[in-house]
Amino acid sequence: MPEWIIFMLTHLKANLKITILYVSSLSFFVFMLLGASCASVTNIEDKVHQDILDELRANNNPIGMMGGTWYMSEQELHSVFPELYSLDINIFQRDTAYYGQAALASYVFQNGLLLQVLITFKNNDHSLGALKNNYERNQTFLSYDYGTMPQYKVSEFLSVQESQEYFLSEKKMGRVVLVHRLVILEGVLGEQIYMYLGQE
Repeated sequence: MPEWIIFMLTHLKANLKITILYVSSLSFFVFMLLGASCASVTNIEDKVHQDILDELRANNNPIGMMGGTWYMSEQELHSVFPELYSLDINIFQRDTAYYGQAALASYVFQNGLLLQVLITFKNNDHSLGALKNNYERNQTFLSYDYGTMPQYKVSEFLSVQESQEYFLSEKKMGRVVLVHRLVILEGVLGEQIYMYLGQE
């Protein structure tokens, strides 16, 4: 084989190795850059969430409810309450008691983070009179725990309409909103308390 061909092949092989090494190094750099960027975004979000929790604590506002803390992950909540069961992809529930009454606690997640807790009382008597007495009793307990609850608004009982609210008291505590209501649930009147993390 002519020497000039051998020379060309040798240099071509060397250049090919350099090119492969360069591409490999560039790919590794891009991978590391993307990984660092994702980690940076996560760290920023975690910092924002922690700042909000610190702000709530500083103002004596709730950082959660029923054993759950705002921005808690599903895995973290399961570690606290192994008995949790799933209602759907974003809601987990457990049987519990609240203010001495049997209740169902529901934990609502958004993008994998806890943002709302709902308590539904398991009332045996669904008559308006019995529920009103219970509601006013729980208003007193809520006022003791979270400061005076606003006087509840009463809507006229017209028909059995799902999710229609009849008694409603709502209290805002910084970013946190606390709601206490009598509402139609699965065709009967029931009592609920729920708390969620909203905007400032």
